[in-house]
Amino acid sequence: MQIGTLTTGAAVKTTIDLTYLPSVIHYDAGTQLSSLKVTVLGDGVVCDLDANGLDIIGKANRVTSDVGQTVIPLADGFVKGKNVTIELTNSAAQTPAVYAYSQKRAASIYMRQLQQKIFQSSQADFNDFMSLYIPDFDAADEMNIEYSDGFVQKMAPEDLRVINSFDAQINDSDDDFYVNNINQRVRNVSVIAAADRQAYMTRYSRIGNQ
Repeated sequence: MQIGTLTTGAAVKTTIDLTYLPSVIHYDAGTQLSSLKVTVLGDGVVCDLDANGLDIIGKANRVTSDVGQTVIPLADGFVKGKNVTIELTNSAAQTPAVYAYSQKRAASIYMRQLQQKIFQSSQADFNDFMSLYIPDFDAADEMNIEYSDGFVQKMAPEDLRVINSFDAQINDSDDDFYVNNINQRVRNVSVIAAADRQAYMTRYSRIGNQ
């Protein structure tokens, strides 16, 4: 169902207040929004993404590829009795409608969509995630994935594309550089970047916990 409409104009913020958290937020914008932040009172931020994060998470693991359609999962069902603030920052003279839906009566898990900066020449470690996206990952960066059995594998961008092609449509774009850990086989991902990078991740947490 529609929960709001963005106010037109670059850098113009629209705030939507709800008394519940939907499972999914989606919209169709000709120009990707600058940011989306969703805060649940008492439970903290469940989504904090810039334009690149919205692009890569909003289109990940989807069979079809509608250029303007962005789909952001927030929970595994309907979260009732929560005061929720949704802040969307527009990026152009456009007024896309914002929609939300749920397909389960009571959620038990938040799907937190977050971002973290990787500083040049500094090692960053990622664990306890469902999906990790590094859209600017390239051959000059070093990525090592440690699996749950202790095995460590160095990965190139081409490796990630091949691995992910078994589960999703691959278009040889930056959106293809992600580590899918839905089966929890990955214990840790270590990245040393040749330049500053922005990483995005999906983390699960029980409702009521940060």
